[in-house]
Amino acid sequence: MSEYVKLVRRLESDLEEVGDLLLKNKGNEALECSYIRALFSTLEGILFAFRIEVVESDKFKLIFDLPSQAKILEKKLDPNNYCITKKTRYLTFKQAVKYSCRSLARVKGKNPDDLPFKGPDWSNVLEANKIRDRITHPKSVDDLVIGNDGLEVVMKAKAWLREEVFSKLVE
Repeated sequence: MSEYVKLVRRLESDLEEVGDLLLKNKGNEALECSYIRALFSTLEGILFAFRIEVVESDKFKLIFDLPSQAKILEKKLDPNNYCITKKTRYLTFKQAVKYSCRSLARVKGKNPDDLPFKGPDWSNVLEANKIRDRITHPKSVDDLVIGNDGLEVVMKAKAWLREEVFSKLVE
């Protein structure tokens, strides 16, 4: 089993454990924040695993031009020498989700346009990310309050990504 699969399994296990604690302790703001942090850590692990699968594919250099390869590797492209540098260029959350998933779809011979990155469900994912940003970089105590509405946004985003996006990419 590859290291990135072990990583994703561990992150999913941690998320499930925090979720179980949250169910037993509804309304616990610390657990709500912990759950959201664990969820987004898990999402980042999944997206990393997707990018590794793309990079390790025999098709990587065949179907992706150099700028696309740099983007998948999260590295900068030197426009003068037209080569990938060692300097890191992280994608935003929105870019990482779309690009990692669409790249994996291409490698697997699927149509990347079939991934539904638009509409209210996708907007919900972006709203959940704003909640995550707010609790990860709080400026006041109020930033750490999630509430039922915020938790519902996050849960719907998680379910939609799993059912409508990730399930199409993972066999």
